[in-house]
Amino acid sequence: MDVQKFREVIRRRNETHDEYDYGVEMCDKEEIQILAEDIPSTIEYLKNDCTAEEFFWISEIIDDLATEIQSREIVECYKNLGKNILTWLRHLTLPAV
Repeated sequence: MDVQKFREVIRRRNETHDEYDYGVEMCDKEEIQILAEDIPSTIEYLKNDCTAEEFFWISEIIDDLATEIQSREIVECYKNLGKNILTWLRHLTLPAV
C-alpha cells in the first residue's frame, strides 16, 4: 500500500466540497483502489500507522472496500482500530474550568 499516495488522496478529499459528488466519488474510488491493492500491507498500515483522522476518512468508504476485497481480516482490523480510537478518546480529559 502506498501510504503517501493514500494520504494525498485524503488531503484532496478533505479539500473537496461534500456536495461535489463527482469529486467525492473520484476520491473514494482512488482510496478504495489504494487500500485494496495489497491487503497485507493495508492491514499493517491499519494496525500501525493509521491516524484517527485517516480512520475517519476510511469510515466513508469501508463498506465499499469490504464489498470489493471480501477480506474479513481487513474488516476485523478496521473494527479493532475503531475500538482503540474510542478507548483513547475516552481517556482524554478536559481541563477543569
